[in-house]
Amino acid sequence: MNDLKNNLVNQFPPPSFDEWKEDAQKYLKNNKIEDLISKQLTDSIDIQSIYSERPSKSIELNFNESDSFPIYSVSSNYTLESDLEVAHLLYLASQSKTDELTVRAKIDTNFFLSIAKFRALRYLLGKSNLTKFKIEAYTTNLNKSIIDESNNIIRLTTEAMSANIGGCDSLDLLPYNSINSKLDDQSTQFGNRITQNIKNLLNDESYFDKVTDPLAGSYLIEELTLKFINSAKSHLSELESLLSDDAVNKYLLEKSTQQINKTKVKLDSGVKKLIGVNIYQNSELIDSPADSDDRLATDYEQLKVKVDNSKPRVYIANFQEKSKKQLPITMALNTFNIEFEANSLFDLIEDGYNTIKLYDPDLVIVNGDDNIIRNLNIMLSEYSIVSLEEFSSDSMLTNISTIISKMSKVNND
Repeated sequence: MNDLKNNLVNQFPPPSFDEWKEDAQKYLKNNKIEDLISKQLTDSIDIQSIYSERPSKSIELNFNESDSFPIYSVSSNYTLESDLEVAHLLYLASQSKTDELTVRAKIDTNFFLSIAKFRALRYLLGKSNLTKFKIEAYTTNLNKSIIDESNNIIRLTTEAMSANIGGCDSLDLLPYNSINSKLDDQSTQFGNRITQNIKNLLNDESYFDKVTDPLAGSYLIEELTLKFINSAKSHLSELESLLSDDAVNKYLLEKSTQQINKTKVKLDSGVKKLIGVNIYQNSELIDSPADSDDRLATDYEQLKVKVDNSKPRVYIANFQEKSKKQLPITMALNTFNIEFEANSLFDLIEDGYNTIKLYDPDLVIVNGDDNIIRNLNIMLSEYSIVSLEEFSSDSMLTNISTIISKMSKVNND
C-alpha cells in the first residue's frame, strides 16, 4: 500500500515545460497520431469501463439505501489498509451462498487512492461469479474532529466525491457533527441536513449523477487501479490460503492493529497531517473531548483541554548551539497554540536569567549542560526548569504531555 501512495509523489514528478515540449515533438515525429490516440494505457485492464455491463443510468447518490440483497462488510473492529479491505470483501463474497449481494466498503481518506479502491472493487466483483451486486460506500469518524467540525464537512465532501467517482452505488455518510455527544435535537437535525446537502451539491450543482466512470482513461487513475487490483489479488490469495474463518479473523486483527499503530505514529511525528488535529488546531476552547478509540483525534483533543485549562507560557533558553530536538518541540507548541519564545544564544548565564525573568514563563526548557541547569534552578527557583534532554526526539504528544506534567509538578509544590 505504501507503494501505491508513493506513486502520487514519486512516479509523476513535474517536468519543465521546455523539456516536455522537446520530448513531445520528438515523440510525435516518430509515431503516427492515430496509433497514439488508440493506444491502450495499460495492458491488464479494459479501460473502456470498470463496469462489466454499462448501467442503464448513471450512479445515483443515496443515503442509507436499503435493498433485499444480503450485506457483506468488514468488521468495525478492523482498521485495514484499503487493498486488504477489498481482498477481505472479495473473500466474503466468494464464501457466500448467494449470487446477489451488497458490499459495504469504507471510504479511504486519501482522495486518489479511494477512487482507485472503488474502481478496483467494482472491477473485481464484475469478474466474479456474482450475477448482481451493489457497492455501498460509508464514512467513519476515524479522521473526524470535535474541535474543527467545519473541517469534517470538507472531509465528508471529498470522501463522497472519491467514492462516487470510483463507482459506488450508494453513500452512507455519518453526519459531520455526529461525534459530539452533547448535541440537542436541533443540532442533530442541522447536522443531518448539512450532510444530506453534500449529496444535493454533488448531484444538482456538480452533476455527479450524470456521468458514469468519469476518470476512465486517466493514466494516473488507471495505473493506481491496476496496482490496487494486483495488490488486492495478492492479499486475497493469502486469505484463501488460511484454513478457517478464525485464522482469517486473527490475521485481519493483527494487520489492523499494525495499521492503526503505524498511522498514530505518523500523526504523532507529523509525517501524516490531519488539519485541525495535529496541525492548525482551532484556538476555540472545548469543555471535554470525546473518549473514543475509533478516532485519531481523541488523544490530541484530550491534551488540548489540559493546555486550554493551564494556558502555559514556555521559554526555550539556548546556552549552546540549537539542537535538532527543538524542532519537534516547537512544532508541538505551535500545533497546540502554546505561547513560547526562544533566544538565539546566551553567552552568560546572567543574560539568560534577566531575559527569562522579563518573559515570566511557566516553564523554561534549557539547552545547556548540567552546570547551567543547576545554577538556573537556584537562581530561578520560582519557575519550572527542565533540560531539553527530557523531551522526546519526535513525539508531539509526549512533548506536550511532558510540558503539562512539569508545570503540574511546580503548581502542586
